[in-house]
Amino acid sequence: AHPVALGEGKMDSVMADKVTNDATATIRAIAQVRQRNVRWAEDAVRRSLSLTDREALDSGVVDLVVPTETDLLRELDGRTMRVGTEQRILHLDSPRIERVEMNWLEKFFHIITDPNIALLLLSLGFFAIVIEFYTPGTFGPAIAGAILLILGFMATGSLPLNWAGVLLLLLAAILLVVELYTPTVGVFAIGSALAFVLGALILFTPTAPTSPSLPQVSVNSGLIAALAALVLIIGILLARVAVRTQRSRPHSGVELLLGQSGIAKTDLSPIGTVLVNSEEWSAENVGADIVARGDHVEVVGIRGTVLQVHKSTAISPPADG
Repeated sequence: AHPVALGEGKMDSVMADKVTNDATATIRAIAQVRQRNVRWAEDAVRRSLSLTDREALDSGVVDLVVPTETDLLRELDGRTMRVGTEQRILHLDSPRIERVEMNWLEKFFHIITDPNIALLLLSLGFFAIVIEFYTPGTFGPAIAGAILLILGFMATGSLPLNWAGVLLLLLAAILLVVELYTPTVGVFAIGSALAFVLGALILFTPTAPTSPSLPQVSVNSGLIAALAALVLIIGILLARVAVRTQRSRPHSGVELLLGQSGIAKTDLSPIGTVLVNSEEWSAENVGADIVARGDHVEVVGIRGTVLQVHKSTAISPPADG
């Protein structure tokens, strides 16, 4: 019953004494009203004492020790209880028991506050953001990623979160994006997997000591291994795509599209989709003029798998077959 600061907060010695004295006075008053062991109640606060159930019964801290709810009701039937200033007799021979179940929203929050689910939500959110960089202009992965990240951080709200772990997970996602635009045959992918494993291992390890009464949470090692393997696979696939794009010859690669004309399928602000040679491509507007849907564009560069275009003044149909 000794008072402690919640979370990672700390109290100075003066405040700690005040809080302890206040808690002691409160528990002494309760023990006197309920006719409990006042001396032990005070020691429970000042000396952080604990008792087993039988020791508590022998010391006059509790009235009963019973194994089941049915036994409890049977033992309490006919017992005289003090309610305020009145003495009342409990009649529990045929009690009406009401059970309050969690609603669907409470059940949902209860599920996602599992550390494994929280890590999964954060990981999938970061992966979705990476996919958005691979297919810019679709916006679907970005929206899904944002929702998953919000749910993930909501789930970690009641867990002992270590922000260093979150930063390592973010670094893992950034390294995957770098892998897409800097072909290094998987170097950044390996670094991303290592950062992810370290982040997942320390994600729910608080940097400051917590109260012994708070539960210790951890993430399943099998889940960490599976997600790390997924990070590595995604990184290697992105590396292969980047290398293949860089090494492709003009007669068979996207470089053949340089100088070609096309039509904007979406607004380019600055990233969207264009139609060039009867194929849809992710494109980035690098010109000064605004490119709206239906405008003619000209391919002036290529960055990874993204075409760099600007608005074309040509009014002839583009070479799209």
